Amino acid sequence: MIVEIKTDIFNSIDNFKQFNYLLQILTNKRRYDLFIDIEELINNPVFDRIDIDDKTIIEEYFDRQIQENKKIDYSVSQNSSFGFNLEEAIRFFENPVLIVLENDFNDAYFINALIKNFNKQNIKIKNIEMKNGYVIEMVAVLEIYLTHFVLF
Repeated sequence: MIVEIKTDIFNSIDNFKQFNYLLQILTNKRRYDLFIDIEELINNPVFDRIDIDDKTIIEEYFDRQIQENKKIDYSVSQNSSFGFNLEEAIRFFENPVLIVLENDFNDAYFINALIKNFNKQNIKIKNIEMKNGYVIEMVAVLEIYLTHFVLF
C-alpha cells in the first residue's frame, strides 16, 4: 500500500512533530510504502529538519515510485478533501484492524484464508486452540496491520 504525503504538509513548521510521528508509523519495519515528492522540497526548512536516516528511506521510496509508478492508495494533505489530514492519517494508520471471532466452525475458514493471504508478521492471533491442524476452540482477536489491503 502506498501512502502519499503531499508537499503542503511541509509549509508550516507547526506540522513537524505530527509529520515525524506519522513518518515513524509508516516506515517502522517498512510497514507501508511512502511517496513524498522530494524534488519540490529542496531547501524546505521543515523537510531539512528530518533525520538523515529518515531522509534516506524517503529517497528510496521516492526513487521506487518514480521507477514503478504504482497507484497511490492514500494521500495525506493539509486539505483533507484530498484524503487524510495529518491527524486523521495518524489515527488511521497507527491502529490495526481488529476482528473478533467466536464461531470455531464457520470462522476457521476465514482465519485460514487470512493467514494464507497476509504476511504472518502483520497478523497476531490470540486465544486459538488447534488440534491436528484444525481450530477446535476459538475466541480470537485478530490484529491486522494493513499492508496490501484496502478498506472500501
